[in-house]
Formats: sequence, structure tokens, C-alpha cells
Amino acid sequence: MRAIIVGAGIYGLLTALHLRKEGVDVVVLERGSIPNPSCASVDRDRMIRAAHPGQPGLTRRVADASAEWSRLSDELGEGFYIETGTLTFASPCLDFAERSLAELEAAGLPYERLNPDEVSYRYPVFRTDDVDWALYTRDGGVLRAGRIVGAVAERLGELGGVPRPHSRVQAVSSDGRSVTLMDGTVISGDAVLVCAGAWVPELLPEVARDVRPIRQEVAYVAPPDDLTAAWTRTPCFVSTGQAVDGWGLPPLDGLGVKVGAVANVRPSAPENGITAAPGAAETLWAMVGPRFARWNEYRPTHADVCHFTLAPNETFILRPFGAGGLLVSCCSGSGFKFSSLVTREIADAILGKRSLTSLAEEYR
Repeated sequence: MRAIIVGAGIYGLLTALHLRKEGVDVVVLERGSIPNPSCASVDRDRMIRAAHPGQPGLTRRVADASAEWSRLSDELGEGFYIETGTLTFASPCLDFAERSLAELEAAGLPYERLNPDEVSYRYPVFRTDDVDWALYTRDGGVLRAGRIVGAVAERLGELGGVPRPHSRVQAVSSDGRSVTLMDGTVISGDAVLVCAGAWVPELLPEVARDVRPIRQEVAYVAPPDDLTAAWTRTPCFVSTGQAVDGWGLPPLDGLGVKVGAVANVRPSAPENGITAAPGAAETLWAMVGPRFARWNEYRPTHADVCHFTLAPNETFILRPFGAGGLLVSCCSGSGFKFSSLVTREIADAILGKRSLTSLAEEYR
């Protein structure tokens, strides 16, 4: 069997790795370098959290995804998953925390409900005077996204897979059996997987009619030196529906605290590039910084841009086309964290070991 995979992000590369381990001849085509800095998967770090309100399938499977990341770390010889826990702040004007708690209870997952004084005692970096309560889960933390993509690409090559950088696909055949590169070269196989992220609508405008490319800027800020020790025991956080509507990751590798804001997500074509707007870091920090005590003492250092996709109801799209084609668009802000599981199951479906339809239902 031969599989042609379009896109060398985490879904393309991990699916290729699983297929190659089963003896499948795999070719991965990427329009840029591998890793490609324009790819959503190549962001430095990503959050994995336990609760996903309104998506019980994701909540039920987060522990499995975390375990699979740990297994992959062992296989590739590098620590890709850092378990920090996650903290969700409750707001009187939005029920995100309440719905998160309900999802955790339904799934039988452990959690702690903390009052503001308990949050301040454990995690003094946060300001809590506008917080009703907070939801803490030990499960969750940081995935070293950029490192993961690079390590998986290297392993794929070692096993005889063929990652082909700078091989931009111009067209995908309607039967899902071949692709045409920009130079006219036609590459054929038994299956074509399109895992091209924000470029999916360009390649499959009809099949990916409900996939919307999105752009988000994220900022890194340096905390005061005397808070370094406190930050080493601080979890990832989500703060929604309040004056502060955003999220953040603790500082790693000297890069500072990573923050993003819900209001900063907007439609944008990936051709618009990955250069952040002037002053983006300062603008983002003004949105998210007030969640922190002494936030005016932090120093915004730089901003990055990430392109990803949104689907209706933030669902994962696994959509067959033709005789051998499959559109894979598992993003909507949650795709990376579950890729360790979904890609293995996609490979099993391609090999006829499981149903693709039931797989899509499991992550709703």
C-alpha cells in the first residue's frame, strides 16, 4: 500500500509514522520546510487541558491523549509533555467553569474547586479579587509542539518514510488517488490524506466548504525576577467571560509567560504570513495581563502568529472523498493535543482495522 499525505504538520507526520510502522509506503508533501514555521503545529508550546465543555468525547479521552504523549516521548527519547495542571477561573457572567466541572464529573475525572483565597495562596502570581472560584485539574499541561514535529519528522525518515519539503501541491484528484505538484509532477497512491491545516480550503474547496482559516497572535512576557520560583509551580490557566478573556502557559526555556486572548482570533488567509503586527505583544498583554498580580511589572518581549482552522461547533472533521481520499481537519483549538490518539486511529481506519465514521463520533 502507498499513502500520499499532504501537509507535514503533526497530523500528517504522526499518521505517516503510524502507517510506516505497519509497512505502508508513505510520502509526506509539504509546501515549505519541515518543520514549516507557517504551520499551526510548529508553535513553540501548546496547552492540553482536561475539560472541554460541550464536547464530552474530548473530555473523556484527554487522559488517554496525555498517556500517549508520554509514550511517544519515551519512544523518541525526549520529554514532550510537561504536566503542570490547569486552572480555570469562574466568572459570574459566563458558565465556562461550571460546564467544565460538569464535564469532569460526568467523565469521572478528578478536580478541585478552589476559592479565591486558596488560589492566591497556592498561585500568588494571579489576581483573584474579581474571581468567584476556580477549577483545578492535575491532568493537563504543556506540549512542546515545535520539538514534537521536528522529532516525528526525523523518526519517520529513519524508518524509511519520505518527507518531501518544498513540494507544494497544486491539485488533489477527485478520486483521492493522486496529487499534482506545482511543477506538474503527478504522484499516485492507494490513499491520499489531506492534512494541510489552513490551506485545506484552497486544495479541497468543496470537501472543506465549512472549514474556516483563522489567525491568532500570541505574546510572550517576562515576569519579575522575584516571581521565578512562584512560576515554577503555577499551572496553565483559562480565564473566560471576565474582564480578562484569555489563557496562558507558564514560562519555559526562558521564553516568558505565553498568553493569548479570545478577542484576538480572527479570520485570515494563511498567505498573510506569520509576522505579528507592530505592538502586538503589548496589545495582548493589556488584554490578559490584568489576570496577574503586579501585571504592570511584566515586560512583553515578542509576539508570534499561528494559523489554524475552525469548523462548525469546533468539531474534528474526518471526511472521506472519492475512492481513496480523506480530509483531516482536526483543529478548532484542540487538534494538537489529541493528535497523539487521533492519528493512530486514522491509520487503523486506513488499514481497515476500524470504522472512520465511529472515530469521528468519538471526538464530539
